[in-house]
Amino acid sequence: MPNRHKHAIHSHIVDNVEPGSKLYTDEFNSYDALPPEFTREVINHLREYVSGKISTRIKLRISGAY
Repeated sequence: MPNRHKHAIHSHIVDNVEPGSKLYTDEFNSYDALPPEFTREVINHLREYVSGKISTRIKLRISGAY
């Protein structure tokens, strides 16, 4: 991914994630206003990294950014 700006992240999601998928993210504002075919669960890293079924650590490991 060329950068972490909203347009780059949204394009990457649209190109690589199946429509109808639920995304589990942190509060990073580039995830805001995703296309309507995606739903999003957010976790606040100031409080926790895991909340029920939401774990952003899994996302970080998959992307290789850990």
